[in-house]
Amino acid sequence: MELGAAYFTPEPKDMQNDLFLGLSVVALALIIRIAILLIRDPKGVLMAKPLKK
Repeated sequence: MELGAAYFTPEPKDMQNDLFLGLSVVALALIIRIAILLIRDPKGVLMAKPLKK
């Protein structure tokens, strides 16, 4: 209670760490999503090219 508003004010270094954590989570999610799309190949695009040869 003695700190007042200073208790709820994050430090810039903490905000930077949170930013990097958020960006890394988004990047990891995008990588996983791309991997799933490559594995499932819903439109058959990847399998159609090797079969044409």
